[in-house]
Amino acid sequence: MKKLEIKRTLWKDRVSEYKSSGLTMRKWCEENELKLHQLQYWVRKFKNEDHQGVKWLPVHVPVKSESEDNQTIIINVGHYAVELNDDFKESH
Repeated sequence: MKKLEIKRTLWKDRVSEYKSSGLTMRKWCEENELKLHQLQYWVRKFKNEDHQGVKWLPVHVPVKSESEDNQTIIINVGHYAVELNDDFKESH
């Protein structure tokens, strides 16, 4: 394992331990004899990486019958919503 991978794995474990500790960053660092700015850096780094891993998944909806007009599909995910009207056209 390369030096950078070892460091990353070590900090991934430390961030996980910090989050499950219930302590403040400052207190956790004092108890583990680590520098606060290092923990802050790695927490932010892993958080940003987590957001970059968001992926869209296909959603298949049955075709509407001719008697149904003005259909709208609303997909809610957390605080976000995606609304598709019946005139929506898929583009690649």
